[in-house]
Amino acid sequence: MIFGFALLTGFTARVTARTLTTKMPPTTSNVQDLVDDFFYYFAYGSNLLKERIQVQIDGARYEVNGHLPDYELAFVDFGVPNSFALELDAQEINYSRINVTVEVPSQKNEDGTMRKIVCRTYRITDPNRKTQQPSPHYKHVIVSGAIEHHLPEYYIEKLKQIQDNGFKGRVELDLEAIRELNELGLTDREVGRKYSISASDKPTFTKSL
Repeated sequence: MIFGFALLTGFTARVTARTLTTKMPPTTSNVQDLVDDFFYYFAYGSNLLKERIQVQIDGARYEVNGHLPDYELAFVDFGVPNSFALELDAQEINYSRINVTVEVPSQKNEDGTMRKIVCRTYRITDPNRKTQQPSPHYKHVIVSGAIEHHLPEYYIEKLKQIQDNGFKGRVELDLEAIRELNELGLTDREVGRKYSISASDKPTFTKSL
């Protein structure tokens, strides 16, 4: 299974952790660690959307929204079966696997302290590489994932305001979320009416994601 968290820190989509680890830290009374059959995955970008992450990791299951101190990103955490570890590594090309301790403000331990969970995530291999604007498809998937997991409205509005690169056409991955973009070649602005944060709305978006 995969469990998902949504991180509610800053806004720059870059992870710059210095230490690469492949082994979880020891469990403490206030930090929930790796268990036998799954690990927690701290997801961001297109993997915020359940439909996207389950393309390759079909055991993924959302857990809770979380916060990563001193980082600037919005995430969702998923619990992933250990059997999918290599598939996840392969999906995150140009990224290195690291472990981070995620805070869960909405949940408390028995002693009243904030729940913390050690999660696997991925940092960009070259943090100095030139940044690029996202395609309308990729942006739409990210916004849909943020809506799906009830990230704060102000944060969703910030995501919507990111300028895309204006690409029109199809992308390789045919998600239901971006089917309209794929079929009609519409720009992000032209499908802006689908960006709704009401609980009844279903996400509709994805990248060469």
